[in-house]
Amino acid sequence: TSTLLYSQSNAGSRANDLLKFDLSTLAGATITDATLNWWTSSTSGTGNAKLHRILAANSAWTEAGVTWNYALASTTRWAGDAASDGGTDAGCSVAGTDYATAEMGSVVLTNGEAAGTAKSATLNVTEFTSEVAADYGIFLRKDSSGYHALYSSDYTTDTTKRPQLVVNYTTAGAVIPIFTNQYRQRVN
Repeated sequence: TSTLLYSQSNAGSRANDLLKFDLSTLAGATITDATLNWWTSSTSGTGNAKLHRILAANSAWTEAGVTWNYALASTTRWAGDAASDGGTDAGCSVAGTDYATAEMGSVVLTNGEAAGTAKSATLNVTEFTSEVAADYGIFLRKDSSGYHALYSSDYTTDTTKRPQLVVNYTTAGAVIPIFTNQYRQRVN
């Protein structure tokens, strides 16, 4: 229910974002391109926001139940949390176990970006097509120290600044744009 989502990779203070869109209408379609748009509230430090597919081992995560320690409220740990202790390997943070190693996309972050700065990540079509088939969600992480705050789907001051997914695809010979702005969850 927070209006802001934070991702940061500082030692002792980590946060990752999970996003989920309803992709059911894209089943069987051929994706021609996809872009994820969001708006920054604030940033600290430079680096990149990197996007990856969440893997099947974490398919049970829910918006209402996800935390740093659990994918599903107090019952299902993150697949990568080897010791089941909520350590640095929790929070959907292990490449190849929790999320796909291949990047789906990324954007450059600059220290001190103004509130409302637009970010746009062109998504790798192969990785995004795999996400459409599985529909487990998208993992967003900051790759360096500092933090990145973005507006969530619960941001009500300006609803046009909620995360948006724009997908172009073909089906039966037609190119049809899809616009959806349903955001799901973050992990702190």
